[in-house]
Amino acid sequence: MQRVKVQTSSLNRSFKTWPYKNKKIHFIGIGGIGVSGLAKICQFNQSIVSGSDAKESYITADLEECGIKVFIGHQEENLQACELVVISSAIKEDNPELKKARREKIKVMLRGQFLAELLESFFVISIAGSHGKTTTSSLCSVLLNDAGLPSNFLVGGVLKNYGSQVGTYQSKNFVVEVDESDGSFLQVASDIAILTNIDNDHLNYYKTIDNIAKAFETFVAKAKPSAVIIYNRDDKYLAQVMKKTEVKSISFALSEKADYQISEIKNKPDSTSFKLNNETYEIPLIGLHNVYNASAAIILGKIMERETAQLQHALKGFKGVGRRQDIVYQEDDLLIIDDYAHHPTEVKKTIISYQQKYQDRLVVVFEPHRYTRTHECWGEFLTAFDEAPQLYLLPIYSAGEAPITNVSSEQLIKEINQKRKVAGKVISNLAELKFAKNSIVLAMGAGPISKEIRSFAKKLKNDSL
Repeated sequence: MQRVKVQTSSLNRSFKTWPYKNKKIHFIGIGGIGVSGLAKICQFNQSIVSGSDAKESYITADLEECGIKVFIGHQEENLQACELVVISSAIKEDNPELKKARREKIKVMLRGQFLAELLESFFVISIAGSHGKTTTSSLCSVLLNDAGLPSNFLVGGVLKNYGSQVGTYQSKNFVVEVDESDGSFLQVASDIAILTNIDNDHLNYYKTIDNIAKAFETFVAKAKPSAVIIYNRDDKYLAQVMKKTEVKSISFALSEKADYQISEIKNKPDSTSFKLNNETYEIPLIGLHNVYNASAAIILGKIMERETAQLQHALKGFKGVGRRQDIVYQEDDLLIIDDYAHHPTEVKKTIISYQQKYQDRLVVVFEPHRYTRTHECWGEFLTAFDEAPQLYLLPIYSAGEAPITNVSSEQLIKEINQKRKVAGKVISNLAELKFAKNSIVLAMGAGPISKEIRSFAKKLKNDSL
């Protein structure tokens, strides 16, 4: 097996002085999980932080608890005497706050640009991939910190171990989830990069999966000269990408050809055990996809010179990430789970994981996310629900997109039902949901279904009192 050790000199790099101390920064689109994390980091480093978003959410409430002024709605007057404006990639040029910033010649940076600047002073451990980034980066963050190696982190979900998507420490290490959806991950130069997989997501930006693969080739090429790439060799696109690079790499896979081989996977009621190069680990997650995620985190721990016993203990203590296999209601006769899966690959893997465990008790509720994704992945969606005993679709959540002709939940369920023994149904809201006693309700989607399933669960709790 290939042995790669991180250069000690890289770990002794000095911090730069925080350039925005006591300076005012305004974030447009602060309610996004990534932008809100950057806002928190600025607040922790004594910047004067404000932001705006189109609507209230648990994220905006959390920011206000941290002392950050959040405006609901985008208006010119929200922008007052600031040195820097940071925007999410979703912000359009006609946004009134952005127009004012341009007019007054205030420095404007995209979220990805600002993140890249922030990371320049750190030993960067980046996690990239079409699926599994948030869980993998969360596992890495918990594993390193709980195994005695304090590391800053910024991930795309709330870590239940810490109650936040961001953590700052007196450390040179920075674990960061980087976003391929808009190409912004290409601005990050990594010391260690973990690549989870490549799939046909964000085709509205990339057009083809070949273009996505080329973007990952560029991402690897932008790694620092002494970098190490940890990657899933079972993913055919990643295997092809890594054949084209001379960057040091470590692979993991079910295959014996990998540097780290996964074997003896055993599904337990609420966890999964497996061997990685004949060492046994257990994670409080289910599904092969999470075995892959954990394997990447373990290899990171090995590179960072953590002991096997430390890694085993830290992984067992992983409490999960908000919206990933998140139990929102649990009684003797009903379990309700909220999950972020929204791409057909994620949906299919998540359903299989729970169907293997609960079989015919599983009730799947899915809210398609964006007309463009539903249209681009139509064929994959037709088979994504094959293992769902009962299936309900909610209307497509547009995320601000215009409708596309013949792209609807009604048309999707019509074509899905052509191959199903038990027909799926479209429901307008969760009040129409029907299930028997002892059911397991799995709600999936990246839109408001999360808030709605939690309100649904809360009502059930109140009704049972």
